[in-house]
Amino acid sequence: MSDPGTAQKTRQGTWPAPALAAVVVVALLLRTWQLGSESPWWDEIVTLEILDAPSVVEFVSLERAADPPMTPGYFVLAYYWSRLAGTSTIAMRWLSVLLGLVALPLTYVLARRLYNPTAGWVAALAHAAALPHVYYSQEVRVYALVTLLTLVSTCAFWLALEDRRPGWWALHLAANFVLAFTHLFTVLFFVAQGCFLLVSRRRRPRVVVGWSAAHGGFLALLGLWLSTVDLSSVHEAASWMVTPGLREFAMTFLIFAGGRPHNENPAAHLPSGITLDWALTLLFAGVIGWFIVKTLIERRECGGASSASEALGLLLCWLAIPIGVLFIASFVWRPCFVYRYVLFSSLPLYILLGGAVSSIRARRAQALVIVALVILSVHQASGIACGPFRPDWQRLSRYLETRVKADDTVVAFQEISLNALNFNSDLPESQVRLARVWSEVCPAVLDAYDRNGDAWLTVWLWSDPANIEACFPANDLAATHVDFPGWPKLRLYHVPRPD
Repeated sequence: MSDPGTAQKTRQGTWPAPALAAVVVVALLLRTWQLGSESPWWDEIVTLEILDAPSVVEFVSLERAADPPMTPGYFVLAYYWSRLAGTSTIAMRWLSVLLGLVALPLTYVLARRLYNPTAGWVAALAHAAALPHVYYSQEVRVYALVTLLTLVSTCAFWLALEDRRPGWWALHLAANFVLAFTHLFTVLFFVAQGCFLLVSRRRRPRVVVGWSAAHGGFLALLGLWLSTVDLSSVHEAASWMVTPGLREFAMTFLIFAGGRPHNENPAAHLPSGITLDWALTLLFAGVIGWFIVKTLIERRECGGASSASEALGLLLCWLAIPIGVLFIASFVWRPCFVYRYVLFSSLPLYILLGGAVSSIRARRAQALVIVALVILSVHQASGIACGPFRPDWQRLSRYLETRVKADDTVVAFQEISLNALNFNSDLPESQVRLARVWSEVCPAVLDAYDRNGDAWLTVWLWSDPANIEACFPANDLAATHVDFPGWPKLRLYHVPRPD
């Protein structure tokens, strides 16, 4: 007869593999369902336009000219990927898709190491379904790589603290070195790790001093890189940022819980017309809040630190410190709070959720939380059925190309629209005109009439079109419009020339 205990251990050891594989398949479907319909926009176009550079050095130089605060890590990888996979938009998106998929098993491994296999599976599921991670696992930008490297760093960091093997320290430091040159604000991630290390290993000064010295070297090299940047160009590149308020701070957690890819209310982009991202956030807050209190009570009863309380300390430092420091810096330095800059701080939320769910002893209650997580995540992810995550410049461009006549003028409201329209359409650039502010729209339309053609106007619906629509009747102009899907939508006005 077989040993029941052995059979139970076998089941515990084998079930996570197919469960994790299912999570990765779901993540792949979410990230590739509409990949070909995702139109490049400003942040991506500055990279896609220069992939034909003859060398990686020239490519990085051109990228830096367009984006002065950049660091070269992702862009070196992107350049060599383009030589392997091609320079098309979808080929470049696949790099981010693959980086995002590889991150999921690492989320599982870290949560399993900190807690148990159930925690790993729940954390990986929450990460896979989180819409900001779906979004940035498609973006031709640094964020999927930052997410992956953050997980590599933390896994190696925790294993090094537990096992004290030099190999884990080497992997951790290598990941952090690359992170330092992948995005400037990953420095805040180092601050979080350093604070945790200082508190948890204060009786091991050699570890603290050695870690600090290594990261001091990283920051010195990063300082050399930044010393060659024209700071005035950095401030100009960030001129669109505004000082955040409590709304932006709260919105970050609403996004990180996974129910929306960015600040825009998802309701208009969901088949039901109702958003439940607030319910998903409350689920995270309630379950994680209970788990934190439970862990602290158990720590007090034990009379000292435990592995569970240490894991909680690491995750809370990782979650709170980068967000808090960036928020404060927006007041004492300059506005710089953008949630995607600290997207890596969403990962501890998923791991904490996994740890919390796995610690619920009542099986029915545990199952209820998992079912609620799945239902809410599926509801919010159903937005992929309503069109792409980004403004649909491809469809708008095809629409214009079949209707715009040789004498017509296309007016792009704001430079972000001009850039996307020129990249995604085959319209002659001489036929496209920029209106930077509302007051330039009607003069641009009247100028189109002087050229004996109609006017067409493209607007992101992040911008309130009320000012534009008020100027049309005030100038005896008759306009019709068509909306194109995306988060946000695009609106195209046709203002025909009067007879």
